[in-house]
Amino acid sequence: GIDLSLQEYCREQAKRTQIPIIYQGQDIPGLPDEISISLYRFVQEALTNVLKHAQATQVEIRLQYKKGEIFISVSDDGRGMEDSNPSGGMGLLGIRERLKLLDGELVTHSSKGRGTRLVATVPWPRPGTQAG
Repeated sequence: GIDLSLQEYCREQAKRTQIPIIYQGQDIPGLPDEISISLYRFVQEALTNVLKHAQATQVEIRLQYKKGEIFISVSDDGRGMEDSNPSGGMGLLGIRERLKLLDGELVTHSSKGRGTRLVATVPWPRPGTQAG
């Protein structure tokens, strides 16, 4: 599932880059491949951006499911961005488009010198449950 895939990906990247990547997630059984792949790509792109631009010394990635929504965040302690809602390069644009196809959204929190936090939210009421 997505949880184990992200756990392994974070472990590999931390080993490769020598930057601590703390992953906290939960198993989300029954998640459609379309959503899993989009979330995985989100983490890949976000982490690539952090490693290229942020000058971070630590990254935290969290995956959680609550009340019919999946939340995934990538936070770093790097230099932050001037614009807290950047249009970004092609990477962030691609993430936004991919999430939009799933009725999801991307929110960016950043301030210069204080790191960046990207939060993707995707609605997904588990089959057999009611959202809310």
